[in-house]
Parts: sequence; structure tokens; C-alpha cells
Amino acid sequence: MRRILARTAAGLAVALTVLLAGCGKDETLLPPPNIDLPKPAVSQPVSVQTPVEEPQPESPSADPLAFKNEAALRKILVGTWTYGIEQWEKENTEAPQQITLRADGSFQIKALVWQDTSCEYTYMGKWTLERLYAEHEDPPDLLCLELDETDDPFLDGWQSLGDFLLAQRTLCDGSIVLGLSQTNNGDSLFSYWYEDTWPVWQRMAELPLPQENLRKNDSFFALLWKMEYDGSGYSIWLDDFQTDTFENEGRYESLQYRLAPNASLSRELTAEDGQGPLPGSLYQIDTDEKGQVTAAFLYDSGPAAPLSEEEAAGLLSELEEVKEYLESGMIMLFDGDEGEFGGERCVIIALGTNNEASVVREYYYAVAPSGAIYRLNPVDGTWEPAGRG
Repeated sequence: MRRILARTAAGLAVALTVLLAGCGKDETLLPPPNIDLPKPAVSQPVSVQTPVEEPQPESPSADPLAFKNEAALRKILVGTWTYGIEQWEKENTEAPQQITLRADGSFQIKALVWQDTSCEYTYMGKWTLERLYAEHEDPPDLLCLELDETDDPFLDGWQSLGDFLLAQRTLCDGSIVLGLSQTNNGDSLFSYWYEDTWPVWQRMAELPLPQENLRKNDSFFALLWKMEYDGSGYSIWLDDFQTDTFENEGRYESLQYRLAPNASLSRELTAEDGQGPLPGSLYQIDTDEKGQVTAAFLYDSGPAAPLSEEEAAGLLSELEEVKEYLESGMIMLFDGDEGEFGGERCVIIALGTNNEASVVREYYYAVAPSGAIYRLNPVDGTWEPAGRG
């Protein structure tokens, strides 16, 4: 359920994205009759074959994942993909699935599944491309896996392993990553064994390096595809996304951003949530002048209800600097003010002193429903991340 909620806003809308396409056909001309024959030549049936559409050569600056035709899409799909690799890397084991799509239209999947013990099953069949939302002249947008044979006794008699919308794609840290959305009724291979209707596939590929630049001092939306710790800090890989049209923005490539110290983050991006971020989830991102991420919050298609003053006060009192202010004798002061920060409606709370002569407000904080807390900079009047409650 968490996966569906985290990715519904991006996934369902991306499913309606129109893929660009273009194709052309040449005709084979019949040979002229042999004029040396003593009698008029009799035309013989000639098989006129339409040449197989080949992908056009791409210029170095072209986006290899902006498919111009079906052949370009097939060229990317053919190869060996892995499923669930990031979750399994945490346990230092191999990926639970190896998916090989061949150019002749056949596939083979090797999957590790769990009953009382770990078992490996093999699935073989044919893969085809169909159109679900794509127009006739556009590349297909649906991947269908027709099952021919398997040694999995639990799936014996199945005719299909599932139909999947090619909903998301990006180039991330040297790998092509596909976000698939199950469209068939009932179970697929992934939902049956892994309870996953949004499988993410990836494979290594020699493609051009990212050509876009980091967005600095900016606020934007992006799909988060990877998070990694390198010993000195965390990095996340982001691909820009437009929430007004629900389409990819710019090239299909994810750039590596560093998390700034004390960045305000959704709980799944912190140690508080053991599951970590779901690849392909949509986030609202804020960056500083260096391009470091200062805030990253999971996007919600509807604004969350603001906290009550009591709830906001409870979160604010957990912030270390606020604890020190309260211990020194300051109190929280409420004026009923609210503000929007990081895409969330926040309760504004002042810290100060209250004596018989006057009330003095010295510090201002804004508390968001996600637990993010912002601090007012008294010098320039801007709000900056202060941490989490």
C-alpha cells in the first residue's frame, strides 16, 4: 500500500504521457522484363517485403531514451535486466530476478522466491509490445509477457506473467531504469511473489553521460531514483518532473545531488524509516547556491491538513536548539499564523519571553505536517531548514 501511495501521483499521470514517434517505409521495385526473350515476358509473382525499420543514428546530444520509433524502444529493451537489486544489495545477496529480453521476441526470467526455503524458478515465453494509451503512429507503451513454460509449480497453468505499462524511464548512474505499472487484472509474477505492482527494472548500458546541469538555488519537482552513502555523506539521483503536465522535464536522465548538512527530509529518507525511498517516487526539492539539496519531501497530490497548535508545539519542542531556549526560560507564543514552506502548510510559532511589562518574540519557527521545521533568519528575513521534530 505504501508503494502505491508514494507513486500514484507520478505513476498514473506518467501513464498518460505521449511518446513521440516517426517511421518510414521503402518499396521494392519489380525488375523489368527480359527483352532478349523471343516472346513477351510473363510477369512472375514477386514478394514485396517491407524492410525492417531500423533506428536512426543518434547524434551525441540526442536523448537515447526519448524514443522516436518502435525500433529505438526495442533496442533499449533487449538485454538482461535485474529486479529488486537495491533491496537485495543491503543484504549482500544477488538480485531476486534476472530478466532477459531477446531480439527474437523470447524471454527468460530466473527468479528467487521464498516458501519455507529459498527456491529458484525459471520462466520462458514471448514478449510483445502493444498500445494502451499510445496513438497508432507512436511507439507502443505496453509490455506483455506471455508464458510458455516454467518449473514453478505455483504458476503452473498460467498463460501470462503480466502486462505492464512502460510508465517511467531514466538514465541513472550508468544504468537504464524502467518503472513499470501492472495493468492486467489478477496477479502478475511480481505481485504474486513480491506483492509488487510497480516493479522497477534496471540494466547497465553504455549511453552518453548526463548532459544537464544541477539546479541551484531552486525549488522543483523530481523523481528520486537512487540514494547512496559514500562515507562522507548522502547523494540522491533526481530526474526533473513537471507536475502541471505530469511529464518528464528535459532529458530522461537523473543527476547526482548531495544532501546538505541538516537538510529537511521526508521520514523515508532518514534513519527513522528502515525501508528507504521507493525508486521513481515524486519529491519536491529545494537546493542551495551550491546545488546541494536542503529539503526533499514526498509529493502529495493534495495538501496535507495543517497541524494543530498542540501538535506543532510537540514537534518543535523536540528540536535541540528549542529545548535549550525553553530550558533557559523562554516560552512558545501562538498568534494563529500559518505559512507554506516546502509545499506544506505550516504552523508558525514564536519563542520569546512574557513578563508583566511586555511580550518579546525573539525567534520564529514554522512546523510542517511532515515534521520538517523551518527557522526565520532575522538578518535577511528568509526561512531556512532547521531540522525535524
